[in-house]
Amino acid sequence: MKKKGILFSNKITFKTVLIIVLLFSYSHSKTRWSALQIIPSADMLQGGTFLLDADVFSPIEDFSDYVPSYTLHLGFSERATISLGYADGLTLGLKTMLVNEQRVLPSLTIGAQNVITHKQNSYFGYRNDSLSNEFFLAIGKSIEPIRTRVHGGLTVTPFSADNRYNPFAAIEKYFGAGVYMTVEGNRLDGHNVISLFTSVRFLQDKFEFSAGVIDLIQLIRDLDYNTFTTPGLKVSLKFRGSTRIGSMDGFRGVEDKITMQNKKMGDLRSEIDSLKEIIGQKHDQMQDINNLIVQLNENITDQGAPFEKMVSERLAKLKRLYEQEPFDPSQVNAVTRELVSYRDKIVPILMETALERGNDRRIRTLSVSILGEIGNRNASDVLLEILSQSYDPEIKTVTLVALGKLRETRAIYIIRNLTNDPDDAVAFTAAEVLRTLGEGTEFELFEPQEELQQDPDHQPEINSTEFVEEEILQDDEQNDQ
Repeated sequence: MKKKGILFSNKITFKTVLIIVLLFSYSHSKTRWSALQIIPSADMLQGGTFLLDADVFSPIEDFSDYVPSYTLHLGFSERATISLGYADGLTLGLKTMLVNEQRVLPSLTIGAQNVITHKQNSYFGYRNDSLSNEFFLAIGKSIEPIRTRVHGGLTVTPFSADNRYNPFAAIEKYFGAGVYMTVEGNRLDGHNVISLFTSVRFLQDKFEFSAGVIDLIQLIRDLDYNTFTTPGLKVSLKFRGSTRIGSMDGFRGVEDKITMQNKKMGDLRSEIDSLKEIIGQKHDQMQDINNLIVQLNENITDQGAPFEKMVSERLAKLKRLYEQEPFDPSQVNAVTRELVSYRDKIVPILMETALERGNDRRIRTLSVSILGEIGNRNASDVLLEILSQSYDPEIKTVTLVALGKLRETRAIYIIRNLTNDPDDAVAFTAAEVLRTLGEGTEFELFEPQEELQQDPDHQPEINSTEFVEEEILQDDEQNDQ
């Protein structure tokens, strides 16, 4: 009996040391908010975010005998998530990522859960401290074409002979519009427990409401497994928020920063796609309206300072209209049409306003946008001049979009140079506008591959991910200095 105790103690010591080493090993992670409700997952919270979970479990046989529990999950970075909760007693958890999901490889995490108090013990009214202090190894792999994620893994409970090793698996299906369904299976106390949940996320995925049944097999077959598990209904409400920890560079990983950059790129891509749709629409009716406005304003003789004051007042009004809540597009369109109706009369004023660095940046970008709406030869010449003189990335970006909307092929050379601009947003917008211009022209925008190889000034293609990471590291070094 003594030898068995010594052997058990050595096994526990070895496992403990192994887990501690793995917990502190460096790794990157795949950050997402899993819809699983019972079993562990291989998904991590994004650094600087937290998830507050309040749930209630009630046995099917007696709904009045409900048991509440509360858990706070805190993502310190994409590498580590800490859990603190109460389920008829204090319960703790810790999870860290070992392997980041790749095209072939799944995500792999390791961690501990139900430390001090076992959460499901409180559900079923079972008092057995040997089930506490579970360690787990979890894997996860997404199948993007069918919007499904597969989960699996193993829990290890050192102090429980009947629950020493328990496997688990789950299928997580996304139906769109924030609706998820999960089928989760795990082994507990020698009994296979199958659970089914439906979850709905709303208010920009900040809240999640889920409901489901635990232990479907025992419920449907009405079997007596002589186990402490009981079929029941579990309902939970979760809230995801952010903390100040995520704004500290010491806790923010490279993936978090790349995620932020990708979000900005996605926003720009959406704006450019919207512009493509506008370009593809018919403008005959709008052109008739513009011509009518031009005719109505031909008798206007405003010149000099009063005329400049009028343009300044209209630009200021446009700025206020864009900032007010609720946003009224009809008022914006009315002011825009009024400015566009003056055409060549206000082109020099708009150019001066856009290039004056002392002016409000929003006023400057609006001036560029109005030039793009005017759309004649003089406006195009001014846009080219602004693009060649401006050093402001935001002014460059808006000017590029305006030239792309006008399909101004004279700008191809300078736009091509801006695809290598140090500012990511400018470089990305230049590349998209250049591609858009190429779709409507009858000549090649790029030289054949052989000529590019012979051109000593040609720059090789740069991996976008490496470029973004390099820019992030350079920004961090500058901030440290």
